[in-house]
Amino acid sequence: TLDKGGNENDPFVGIAFDMTDGGKKTVDATSAKGICMTYSASSDVMIQLGLTESGDQGVGYNNPTYIAPASSNEKTIQAKWADFEQQWTGEVDMTGDEAAKKLGGIKLQFKDADGTTGTFKIVKLGAYGLCS
Repeated sequence: TLDKGGNENDPFVGIAFDMTDGGKKTVDATSAKGICMTYSASSDVMIQLGLTESGDQGVGYNNPTYIAPASSNEKTIQAKWADFEQQWTGEVDMTGDEAAKKLGGIKLQFKDADGTTGTFKIVKLGAYGLCS
């Protein structure tokens, strides 16, 4: 059950896959062309392209994101780097293609209203085209 406690924003749960060398060295993931994911989830899944901590701060934590829709049945999505977009207008613009050149990790976030109970299952996460 999601509980926002004293926070102002809706609660979320997330998992991340770190691709850095101790949080300092990013990778150029452009050759992967994007991401595929096979999953089921009771709420939308925000797939965020993480940078380093200072890189995330530099874009105001408005990292390029792809939103995979909720699905009660297993579903596969294919998202090219260009499909990842920032969620609001901020001071620093960054495209998904730009983030892929200095990727620090992949963050999956499940966000919903306070008190929501839900489920998610990640079956496969890989480079674009590899989840068929």
